[in-house]
Amino acid sequence: AWTHHYAALKKPAKEHQLDALIDGAYEQLKNQPRKKPWSDSTLQTYSDGLKKLKHLLRQFHDPDQVKGKHAAQVKVLLAKTPTAANHTLSISRQVFNVFLEQQLIESNPFVGVKRYKTSARTRLLQWDEWWRIHAIAPRRLQLVMDGLYLTDQRIDDLLDLDERDGLAEGVYFKQSKTDKEL
Repeated sequence: AWTHHYAALKKPAKEHQLDALIDGAYEQLKNQPRKKPWSDSTLQTYSDGLKKLKHLLRQFHDPDQVKGKHAAQVKVLLAKTPTAANHTLSISRQVFNVFLEQQLIESNPFVGVKRYKTSARTRLLQWDEWWRIHAIAPRRLQLVMDGLYLTDQRIDDLLDLDERDGLAEGVYFKQSKTDKEL
């Protein structure tokens, strides 16, 4: 089925062929059965990473033209934003694995390209800073800040609440990242 798909993708203009193959592989990855589907934020992160990848690989027409040195160069060119670079490398590795499994390439050029080491946040807001922000924030942001403080939940989980989540025992949360129910 993929070889038919690949043949169909050869029809676009030569300069858009790799973009089309990347998009096709990404669609395949998104639709792959997995224990837990990718969250909306993961999909957005990967989509952003693939936009960067397609821009950086714009001189290539076929995936087999991309070599390890080009994959390493992608990392170097994204060095100013190490976390975003790591996300781009991750989805690139997955997309090129699809190309490998479908025998479009002989080896994955992104395998062996090491991630940037990133450090955890080193600073938290101090209470006086939090209160200064809260005091000048619009009312809706104040409510969100209060909800985050009171529930200690991720912002996506807080913003996903609706009136059905208010129970006699408290507020029901199903965390999107961990699937944990609270």
